[in-house]
Amino acid sequence: MVRYYGHHYFKQFIRGKPIRFGFKQWTMCCAETGYCYHTELYTGKRNEDCELQGLGESVIMKNIELLENPSNHVFYFDNFFTSFQLMKTLKEKNILATGTVRSNRLNKCPVKSDYEFKNELRGSLDYRFDMNNEIFCIVWNDNKCVKVLSNHQGIQPLTNVTRWSKSEKQQIKIDQPYCISNYNKFIGGVDKLDWNVNKYRIKIRGKKWYFPIFTSIIDTTVVNAYVLYCHANKVTSLLEFRRNIAREYLQRASPSNPKNCDRPSLQKQASKRVPESVRTDPIGHYLERTLEGKQRKCAVCKTNVRKQCGKCNVGLHVDCMA
Repeated sequence: MVRYYGHHYFKQFIRGKPIRFGFKQWTMCCAETGYCYHTELYTGKRNEDCELQGLGESVIMKNIELLENPSNHVFYFDNFFTSFQLMKTLKEKNILATGTVRSNRLNKCPVKSDYEFKNELRGSLDYRFDMNNEIFCIVWNDNKCVKVLSNHQGIQPLTNVTRWSKSEKQQIKIDQPYCISNYNKFIGGVDKLDWNVNKYRIKIRGKKWYFPIFTSIIDTTVVNAYVLYCHANKVTSLLEFRRNIAREYLQRASPSNPKNCDRPSLQKQASKRVPESVRTDPIGHYLERTLEGKQRKCAVCKTNVRKQCGKCNVGLHVDCMA
């Protein structure tokens, strides 16, 4: 989510999110580093979304099509996108994927319901395997029931996780299916990107609705550059990396830089400055009223004034002229 509190029909509201109001973006990231491969602004439902089973499936398929070899990757996504039809479509294209799923998208899979798991011990599970489509459906009882669909992973080998037991008043180890363990390990790519972007987000506020999107693109680009820099060089902090970028651009824009000699903006600024020899000589300096009484900035105190020096052509108060 890109934070935005103004009025625009692209703006979304998502309850329970750290950023509730703003522009929604679909983002595909690397699980290990948070590197952003692709991002797209959500602008509402489109006609091509109706051709597929839903919005979530259309977003996943469009992002996968951007990759040169999708079969070389493994995809993880949350329950907003996952459905049985999506897993079936990905399996037909030989694309590996795992995702949590909502109860109404299980295609009537005969697994235990949340109510049946209510009185069972934490760590208990139930699963089914669709032999025709080669899709696993796994329900695991943690603090709440976790439902997962996967077209390439099952429950074996079981891993151990630590949980607090209220009855025993201590930490205990419970079994966790292999696909859920991998899901928890690789699902955090977008979260890593959000965490890095929000560390030092650009604070400049613009009056146009698209300005937050523009600054978000810059922040994401800087984070991507930081990830590549750490991969190719020694690891440094993101703050120091951003400082180095700022120093480099400030140095390039400095008037003392020889590369800036031909810049028209600096030449224009230099032409407006009164030469020291003209400013300090005591000949021909007199105050006059500005043209049509327009206000100018005083060259000394920087406040508004309606008088100027007839020789230097700069705004001046009577007291500041002395």
